[in-house]
Amino acid sequence: MTTSLNHPPITLQNILLKYGGAFRSNHPIPYPAHKILNAVERCHTPALGAHVIRCQTPECTYEKVAYNSCRNRHCPGCQGSQSARWVGEREAELLPVPYFHVCFTLPHELNPLVLANKKILYDFLFASAWEAMANLIETRTEFSGQGGAIAVLHTWGQNLMDHPHVHMIVPGGALDKEKSAFRQRGVRRNKKGLKARDFLVPVGPLRVLFKNKFLAKLGRAYKEAQLIFTGQAEPLSTPTCFYAMKEALFTKNWVVYCKEPFAGPKQVLAYLGRYTHRVAISNSRLQSMENGKVTFKLKNYRKEGKREVMVLPAADFIRRFLLHVLPKGYRRIRMFGFLSNRYKRKNLDTIKALLNVTPVEDEPVEPEKENQVGGKKTKPSVAEVIMKSTGVNILLCPKCGQCGLRLIRPYVSGSG
Repeated sequence: MTTSLNHPPITLQNILLKYGGAFRSNHPIPYPAHKILNAVERCHTPALGAHVIRCQTPECTYEKVAYNSCRNRHCPGCQGSQSARWVGEREAELLPVPYFHVCFTLPHELNPLVLANKKILYDFLFASAWEAMANLIETRTEFSGQGGAIAVLHTWGQNLMDHPHVHMIVPGGALDKEKSAFRQRGVRRNKKGLKARDFLVPVGPLRVLFKNKFLAKLGRAYKEAQLIFTGQAEPLSTPTCFYAMKEALFTKNWVVYCKEPFAGPKQVLAYLGRYTHRVAISNSRLQSMENGKVTFKLKNYRKEGKREVMVLPAADFIRRFLLHVLPKGYRRIRMFGFLSNRYKRKNLDTIKALLNVTPVEDEPVEPEKENQVGGKKTKPSVAEVIMKSTGVNILLCPKCGQCGLRLIRPYVSGSG
């Protein structure tokens, strides 16, 4: 159904086009936030240029102009192909072992300090979560080796407020120091045959280790004057207030949530596809934008995931969205242990050999895929990635039904 000009689709872009100008006029925002708002507003519009797509099937005359995307990682309209490509690359790295899902969350008392020191405290969150996990895997007698993990940073809750946490996917096993054995973690079953709540490592010690490691790093950063105290974090600049907060956090139980093991590799990939390249809010959650307010759907996890709606003034909605702007170049997907990028290929080959996994032969190189670099196969195209992950063929011509759509040239206004 075609949406009329009076009723545009409810997307983040259209919310910003309608209310972003007034927000900029009334709220001072840093330059990186300006760049993100501008990118999302210009995405798939003439402002970013366009290209011509034409069907190459003989006797078919279909042609259209497609506007270019902004490719900004904060734009909900630009993450589909990147996510599909990344997940496709991870598929070959899956091991035939149980995978565990662990979530490490920072206490809300730290939110003001995190907003003023995003890079350093996000780094502490990643490092503390992995160090706690790696320590328990290495010291647990049934493993006594190096574990691995894929970790993804999320900074938001369902209501778009700041809620920094790391999702970690951990293979159920460890590679010993001599790299001569890979010790696995099975999934216990109770007398009824159901999966028992038995995780890779004990959750209680994991929670305590995570808390202690993070607060130790935070204390060192304060002593070395690495932290900035602005906005709501300004009162914490004095030693009395800072150490009082730190002491209160030591006595608090931190949230480390462990879910049941994934059912299999396909479920792991499905999870990765949903979570790795997600931005603060997807367009599918937006319901309306009228009378200066934005309505969107959410899950209330305090009520067992009950679906609800939230209505916010447009300015507050945009402000909450901008809470989740990442520092320039910040990597929010990280690999640890035997999955770390430097040694991942070699370690995975070793583990698969130890598990007697038959190597998957590379697909034959098609003539058009060969290039000057020794005939090696290039990366799959966006069309191939989307076809494999969703089953949708974006090269299919809507007029003749043949797989003939091709990009033929950049579009220049008035070129015909």
